[in-house]
Amino acid sequence: MQATRVLALAALACLVWPNRGGAQSCPEPAASDFKRTVVLASSTLDHPVHMAAAPDGRIFIGEMVSGNIQVYKPGQATPVKAGNVPVNFDNENGLLGVAIPPDFATSGFLYVLANDPSTTNRAQVLWRYKVNGDLMDASTKTEILRIPRWKNGIYHDGGGMWFDKKGNLWLSSGDDSNPHDTHNAGFAPVYTPDPGSDAQKSAANTNDLRGKISRIHPEATLTNGSWYTIPKGNFKDAMSTFWTADELTKVKPEIYAMGMRNPYRFTVDDQTGWLIWGEVGPDADQSVANRGRSGHDEFNIAMDPGYYGWPYCNGNQFAYNAVTYTSTSDPGTIGDKYDCSKPVNNSPNNTGVNKLPPSRAPFIWYSISNSTDWPQMGQGAETAMGGPMYRYDKTLVSTTKFPPQYDGRMFIWDWSRGVHKFIDFTADGKLNKFYDLAVVGKNSDIAALYGPKDGSLYVLQYSQSGYGDNNAALARIDYTGTINDACAPVTSLARSARPQGTVASTLVSGLQPIDLPADAAGLDAYDLSGRKVWSYARQGVSGDLKLEFPRQLGAGLLRVRFY
Repeated sequence: MQATRVLALAALACLVWPNRGGAQSCPEPAASDFKRTVVLASSTLDHPVHMAAAPDGRIFIGEMVSGNIQVYKPGQATPVKAGNVPVNFDNENGLLGVAIPPDFATSGFLYVLANDPSTTNRAQVLWRYKVNGDLMDASTKTEILRIPRWKNGIYHDGGGMWFDKKGNLWLSSGDDSNPHDTHNAGFAPVYTPDPGSDAQKSAANTNDLRGKISRIHPEATLTNGSWYTIPKGNFKDAMSTFWTADELTKVKPEIYAMGMRNPYRFTVDDQTGWLIWGEVGPDADQSVANRGRSGHDEFNIAMDPGYYGWPYCNGNQFAYNAVTYTSTSDPGTIGDKYDCSKPVNNSPNNTGVNKLPPSRAPFIWYSISNSTDWPQMGQGAETAMGGPMYRYDKTLVSTTKFPPQYDGRMFIWDWSRGVHKFIDFTADGKLNKFYDLAVVGKNSDIAALYGPKDGSLYVLQYSQSGYGDNNAALARIDYTGTINDACAPVTSLARSARPQGTVASTLVSGLQPIDLPADAAGLDAYDLSGRKVWSYARQGVSGDLKLEFPRQLGAGLLRVRFY
């Protein structure tokens, strides 16, 4: 039995994946195999904050202060101004993010997240424009979504944006809370007399989109009075048995994950569907016994919707002390530490559900006073940034694309420290390993993406040292070493319960191996729409066989039929 399983796996590897080769044939690429080239110099950009790539290789860059959208055209040293989005720039307010949908080649839609220019109607607004050639048509400006902000709010806007392959738009919004309030002192912002200093009104409020990463599906036409619909499987769906029907009416359907301070940059991996983000943490430089630990920045992963602790917990489930106030003149009464496993939002500023799901811990956490937990992230002030996940495409004709060894590695960095790393994961979403990319340099980079036409890594530099200068740039990082398609890694799959014996059909995850019974000649796998996505037929090997699905099928559910 064991011998037949080994033979079947060998046959399957030849059928589905190229041979990985040994360590000598697939060495780790050296730093000298990468080259960094500045393609847009500082004189061409003004406070660039975010970017998105069109399928033809153009990169649309948003400028935070001016609201201008610049277009980088490969090979040209000067960008083209596509248009302007009126904004209200004030501290962290301004133009926040840009996104391009998968159907851009036919729709021409460009999405922009920006603060409403009105000083009396504070809000983040998701706008959509039609792009003709390189130019935005101002007459097509359409408001898709509005997120009201605190009347004096100038902190923690978020602004990350990402389209997945299904056309869903993910966007992040910060907690809109004053981090410098003297009552909060850099710890949990729970000063209830002032909603602007109470993150319970936003991040821990199920009826609010601030302090969240939301997921919507924009529509080309109005659908039930809205320009977007809600994908299945968001936070509200996931918590349908945790809350009562009445409580669920207080849960915004747009929310995917909540309980965040400032989830500034994130990615969604199309292969696994995982949401991974860097979260900019609180300001306390030192721990205080009756208040809480020093503030930690985090990297988090959501394989499904959940609550991530803010403002009650930070770092590796480090709980803050509750503080209660009766009025603005009350200095506050310090209570026990919050329960990260059973958080409750009793703030008078909360319009959502009181009882919250258990807080989820990050997979990386670090602070200015804690360099021992994750020394790979360096030392100093902290601003965690989550960049793109690389997926190797052997069909992409390019002499500069990243090598197959980088498949499944995510680019992360710290904006304040100038630390840049790659990380990868085990199949069950745990951090596996850190990798260096020395060619990046110690800059305050603010966004990153892989070029769809060349597979190179584009890094948008806000400055060379935080807010201190406007030495901006767009840089391209090329791989110049040898490409060996056989070095694409086979995903290590989690081995949980598998169907056994002869069955007509079964529903399984694409991440789980499956047993082909001895009396079955093969199997067909279908997605939930009924489309056949993979088949396997026996190749002269008898007995029970253990099969692994092709990794490009991802983590979704599959209907498997044996024959």
